[in-house]
Amino acid sequence: MKKTVLYLLFLFIALNGNGEVQTKYCLYHYFDESNTNSKTLIPDGSLVSSYTIIDNNIEFGIGVRNDKIIFIGTNDKKFSVNGLKIGDVLSDEYITREIRKIPGWGYYVEIGSGWYAGFDFHERPDEKTPILFFFQYDFYPKKLYELGGIAPVEIKGEHGFKAFKEKFGVVIEILGCVQKYQHEWYEYNNTKVFEWLDSVYGEQWCADEWRQMLKHIAGFDEWEKNVKNRASIEVYLNENDFEGAKRDYNSLELINELYQYEPGDTIRSFWYTHIDAAKIPVTMRSTGIEYGIKYICSYKIKALAWIIMIYLDEPFKDKFMVFSNSNNRIFDYYCCKYINGKKDEDGTLRFPQAFFVKNESEGYTELMKEIGEWVELVNMNGIDYVRKSGIAPLKTINYEIIPFKLITPD
Repeated sequence: MKKTVLYLLFLFIALNGNGEVQTKYCLYHYFDESNTNSKTLIPDGSLVSSYTIIDNNIEFGIGVRNDKIIFIGTNDKKFSVNGLKIGDVLSDEYITREIRKIPGWGYYVEIGSGWYAGFDFHERPDEKTPILFFFQYDFYPKKLYELGGIAPVEIKGEHGFKAFKEKFGVVIEILGCVQKYQHEWYEYNNTKVFEWLDSVYGEQWCADEWRQMLKHIAGFDEWEKNVKNRASIEVYLNENDFEGAKRDYNSLELINELYQYEPGDTIRSFWYTHIDAAKIPVTMRSTGIEYGIKYICSYKIKALAWIIMIYLDEPFKDKFMVFSNSNNRIFDYYCCKYINGKKDEDGTLRFPQAFFVKNESEGYTELMKEIGEWVELVNMNGIDYVRKSGIAPLKTINYEIIPFKLITPD
């Protein structure tokens, strides 16, 4: 039976050194997630079940995965932590700390007591930037899985599972036959942890005796053999090499890589613009005249389109996909800034270098939500299951597959 321990969330109300009331929450406590259809986007790029709850007359949002709370956030102005409230700016004490950024999600800085201050994703915060929200999230719940079936292996000793956690901060969990997700999902998860370990520790984490231990971990041999020499997903998107991506990634791995891909706050290349789409019979969002470029689609939209094409199991050469809701086409970027541009005597801007910033149109959030829910289902049941069951990635968002020849001048 699932546990509902909402009352355990609010462990106690404590007065800190400034006398302010501060609610103490705990991540990873159990929470029954069977009674909501709401989703929230958490820092790792995935969508999880979400709830709104009130405690001490303060509104909090929580994100739940596998019946465990993994995200807590609030933008309630009544909430304060370490003397800071919504709308406050950071003092030198905080602004000199490491300010981190998650593309497409936002900037954040640790402020203590388990809390982070969150900001918009457009510009790096400075001493004049107001706090938009506070949140708690474990950024490093790194875990590897050993999938030994009916005979799982636990390696002990100075180069065993426990020693690996103590040295590199990564837990190795033994699952055996009890597995919630598809085998490929665990291999994908392990691959991402291998990449993180490699970026932090170089080859130290997988050398000599550690390597012998890691050969028992799902996906390590494959990663060691192929992944280090495999191009990033952005390379395939940039080269429009859909078939190459399918060749070098398994389906589940590719779907997750595409869903989590983010081009960042500013981009120089994009997939298509309203100029392209204007050459086909569709209605585009109207904007002011601005050097011929208005709303555009980044490679993120292209990545989402590739997910649809994986489900359809069709080739995707010389085509692009237009997403739309009931009102209009869906874009995720906008051309907003020019540098090195020259103006004619009449004021016309000529040959500028354009920069593009995140500016999601109506429908983009729902597009991400629907595909995210579908990706979670694929992780649990596999791509063959959703195909045989006819469970498509989108419910309310429409798409149209358009050959490039319809938009390319003769």
